[in-house]
Amino acid sequence: MKDHQRSKDLYRKFSSRHEEDRDDSSSTDVDLEALDLNEKDYMHESTPLTGTSGKSEFLAILKEHRWLIDTFLLVVIVLLLLGGDFRRHGREHFYEGGGDLTGFAPEFGQKITTFSPDPGFVPENTSEFFSDETRKKWLSLVPKGLGYLEIKNPEEYDNLPARLDSYSDQFVVTSSMTHQLHCLYSIAEAYSALTSDTNRVPKETPWHLTHCFDYLRQSIMCCGDVALEGEQTTFPDGFDGSDGWDAKHAQKFINAYASFLKRQGKLPIPGWVDTVKTGPSRELPPQNIDWFYVRAASVARHVYLRKTVGVGRLRKVHGTAKNRGTRPSKHVDGSGSVDRKILQALEKIGVLEQDEEQGGRRITQSGQRDLDRIAQTTAEADEEEDEE
Repeated sequence: MKDHQRSKDLYRKFSSRHEEDRDDSSSTDVDLEALDLNEKDYMHESTPLTGTSGKSEFLAILKEHRWLIDTFLLVVIVLLLLGGDFRRHGREHFYEGGGDLTGFAPEFGQKITTFSPDPGFVPENTSEFFSDETRKKWLSLVPKGLGYLEIKNPEEYDNLPARLDSYSDQFVVTSSMTHQLHCLYSIAEAYSALTSDTNRVPKETPWHLTHCFDYLRQSIMCCGDVALEGEQTTFPDGFDGSDGWDAKHAQKFINAYASFLKRQGKLPIPGWVDTVKTGPSRELPPQNIDWFYVRAASVARHVYLRKTVGVGRLRKVHGTAKNRGTRPSKHVDGSGSVDRKILQALEKIGVLEQDEEQGGRRITQSGQRDLDRIAQTTAEADEEEDEE
């Protein structure tokens, strides 16, 4: 009985506590709800009551004038980007075989051409070397100004050579290719004079030719042309070897591959091909209605010859010199969106693929097979034309 009475007392005690807890819980809910309402009213009141209202007012001002802050930051970013571009011409230029490492000269696209003999530069009758006709042929190889270049702001470029002393008020340098042609011309001139009229031999010939021989030797080693050459076709009877008069035709291959892409009908063509300009320095869209196929074929070949290629490199290859009136021309990169769209289109049809390790795109196995097959067909057609 005592145990039973004790259990009843414990039960009543527990029940009363549970009721109190429930009442307290209800009370707390009401208090929190009231507190929430008070806070909502407080947030809508315009009269600041505590330090929190000052902070809220400050945040409200920032929110109201946020567009000014965003505009200011955007202007600062643009100025920093432009400032970095103006100060760093040479530093962002990558080294290019046979090219300019200062960043002043533009990067030129590559094209494989056929070597063929032209005796007009050094006639068999060496006395004709001194004719106006021969002189004009040599001058046709060099630009106006004979390769001398004025650099307006030399402090913007890296690795510049010392300026020429003969131009005291300007920073003027010359270019390697025109210098090499000048040396070759001097050798041909001395040879022609010695074999036809020794009175025409220039007085500075001994020291000048010694310089030219060594300079051209180093120039050839630097360029390192490793194109493969076949059997001679122009040597006299009894002489074997290679005369170098053979090579592949890149332009014919590009046209052939462009025709293949068009016939295949799989390459995605954007709707803006008739109206878009391929670079900021271009004044008109391309006039060839099939220019997108030709550019795609050129890009595929460019990637084929290299491990990986990205949009940045293609922009330089497809850039042009911008005419700036009386100021020196400046290289302007081509359109990045056009080159990117072409890479994406070639990737969709399986010619290119992403290179996850090095970045950029690389040629696929199926793309390589197509290019090899078309190159072989083009070479065979070329040989048939030569035989005819």
